[in-house]
Amino acid sequence: MFFKVLRYDLLNGTLKSAKKYLIALLVFLVAAFDFTLRAPGLRNNLSVEMSTLGDYLMYIFYGMNEYEIGSPEPFRFPALWMLIVLFALYIVLYYPYNDIYGYGKQVLVNAGSRSIWWLSKCAWVFTTVLTYFLILFATVFVYARLAGAEMTLNISKYMYMSFLPVAELKETLVTSLNMEIFLMPFLLVLALGLLQLFMSLLIRPILSYSLSIVILVISAYYVHPFFPGNYAMIARSDKLIEAGVNNTVGIYFFLGIILVSMILGWICFYKFDILSNERI
Repeated sequence: MFFKVLRYDLLNGTLKSAKKYLIALLVFLVAAFDFTLRAPGLRNNLSVEMSTLGDYLMYIFYGMNEYEIGSPEPFRFPALWMLIVLFALYIVLYYPYNDIYGYGKQVLVNAGSRSIWWLSKCAWVFTTVLTYFLILFATVFVYARLAGAEMTLNISKYMYMSFLPVAELKETLVTSLNMEIFLMPFLLVLALGLLQLFMSLLIRPILSYSLSIVILVISAYYVHPFFPGNYAMIARSDKLIEAGVNNTVGIYFFLGIILVSMILGWICFYKFDILSNERI
């Protein structure tokens, strides 16, 4: 029965979001094109002829350097990073909430189990977020290949020299940041997406989305292990800067948010009076 409910969610929640995925595809293409425009200036005077696939991905997931209060440098908002994360969270925002007050009631009755319904929605969030990032990586891969980039995940030295303050750089630069690129942004969106799913049972979806925005903005301002957005920014990795955050800690942190959101959401959903559209 679980797989029947999940199939229903995938058909109604994912396939019907095709327009949103097309918009996401356009955003990814614009981000890759923007990097090709900036890359020649970044490579200037460093004798580098071309960029790598890793350079494209670092540009997208870089985030921003830590903002220091009182610094003469202006606050540089990580607009691209924020757009990528928030659009993914928007895609998973409304479907579960709308479904519970729509045809999803009949699906719940037929399933005969609130646990199956809830776990299916959690699985749907996971599948949707995974699809989003697969489209992102596939789009950047194809674009970078057509643009003549070296198809390697190694990151060029000019990227570090262009974005990170030299004083903060560690002596030994890593050339590959696969975990920071492929895993941490995915876990961030998955964790916040499930947190939104849980919070939507208590408050309206737009308020739960606002909570995600607040969390990400605070993460942009401060480097601290307690603010989850830091773990998904390459600029905040302890592989690059002394005061950075550790990936292992981040993985446990995200898994904690995921588990707590699923468990509390399951408990809360059992207190939901579906027929009267009121919590009890």
